[in-house]
Amino acid sequence: MIHSFPVSLFVPSEGEKTVFLRTEKSTVLAAILFVFGSYQLIRGSIYTKAAKRELTTVGTITDVHYGKGGPNYQYVFYFNGERIKDESGTCKTPLTPQGCREGAAVQVYYDPNDLSVTQLDEFGAEGRNRLIVGSLCAACGILLIGLYLALNKWWPDTDGSDYRDASPAPGDEEMERRSSDQPDDFHIAPHE
Repeated sequence: MIHSFPVSLFVPSEGEKTVFLRTEKSTVLAAILFVFGSYQLIRGSIYTKAAKRELTTVGTITDVHYGKGGPNYQYVFYFNGERIKDESGTCKTPLTPQGCREGAAVQVYYDPNDLSVTQLDEFGAEGRNRLIVGSLCAACGILLIGLYLALNKWWPDTDGSDYRDASPAPGDEEMERRSSDQPDDFHIAPHE
């Protein structure tokens, strides 16, 4: 069974006025992708730097919540006698056969310079994942903006008209009249 989408990307289908990449909605999507990608790149670089300093210790899972986004693990560990409590969306470091359940021992990765950066996975792996996702999202956002500009500014619509409505903007007629009053060519001759 072949499914057809109601909006095409490059060429308007029969009955469509415009394509998605020519609409402002594509710029909104591009902005969202770019901002999300930039955030992931920043977080990825934080985890990559923390990977150089990461230390591990044994912690205990205190609670597990299951929500729409998956499980959320709350855990505690001790650093210099101080109890540190944090949470993570992943648990890849169980130390007992019971896995990542409440009361289970887990290996906690932390940055001794910044105890707000802790998790139940290696920082290097998390940093790489975030850098890859961030790069792809930011690149897709830039690509969408480029396609929007290319389709709307440099290539006319398939029928030769502008993608927007055909009515001129205020002041366009005045600009058209002024430009037609001027000669099309001018010559520069050396002064004698």
